[in-house]
Amino acid sequence: MKVALSVLCCVAVAATSHASFELALLTTAGSNAITRVDPENRVVLGSFGANRLLNPRAIAARSAGSEAYILNSYGNGDSRITVMNYFTGAMIREFGVTAGISIGDIELMPNGDILVINNTSINRYTSTGSFVRTYIGPESIFSVSYSQNFNEVYAHTTNFTGVFNADTGAVGGTLGNPASRGANASQALAVSIGGDGQNLRRLDHFSLDTISVSFTGMNAINSVGYGHGDTVYAAGFGTAGQSTITTFNSNLNRLSDAWNITGGGNGITGIAVVTAPEPGTMIALGAGLAAILRRKRNRKI
Repeated sequence: MKVALSVLCCVAVAATSHASFELALLTTAGSNAITRVDPENRVVLGSFGANRLLNPRAIAARSAGSEAYILNSYGNGDSRITVMNYFTGAMIREFGVTAGISIGDIELMPNGDILVINNTSINRYTSTGSFVRTYIGPESIFSVSYSQNFNEVYAHTTNFTGVFNADTGAVGGTLGNPASRGANASQALAVSIGGDGQNLRRLDHFSLDTISVSFTGMNAINSVGYGHGDTVYAAGFGTAGQSTITTFNSNLNRLSDAWNITGGGNGITGIAVVTAPEPGTMIALGAGLAAILRRKRNRKI
């Protein structure tokens, strides 16, 4: 019993002493594996999927089941989603999807459904691969995001963003703002943020206004992931074609210089960020488990 309580105390102390609470999963050009990194402390944490994946182009993740959803592009539109445990690399399931040849982006909806780009349309599947519906746009779509606040799907193209009702597929208008590659939605902030060349673009789900910021630390922003609080990670190709991540806050103020990842592939094509529990949550969890163990011990006395 003393050993168990000591372990719980160590967990709580570790939670408060460890500075990072984010794990980023990267798809990179020229690699058939997923690279794990700690984007806050700038540490590479190994990889997985090298013997299972083929040309992974995009990735999304959810903490439930530690699942990473990876889009494998076979080059003929007949692609697959591979679901793997992002800690162990174990394969969970796999199913076919119809996806665009040259463009890859996916978005996870809160109910577990997956949105996959297929050239000028977006296909929606359940978490096990059953087809749900299609959202049809007028031109090639670069990325997709979803607003839980308004139950809307956003199709980001070169010239505008198309708005769709997520349940019916009905077109809800278009927004005259430029493309946002690898756009990702934050439900807490009610915004979608994506990249276009050296520009980071922010779409407000409430006002439907957009703002952007430009910088020179990267040649191309291909994907965006959200960390804790106001933290936003923009990932893509560095000035020399390497894998690069730059950190922003939600107001698009630059927080850090670009991180050129050593051994992280030749440019990032997709990023998914998993946020671990905050220190206070870990302490509360440790305290709760310790209380349960004490009660069990008292019953035996």
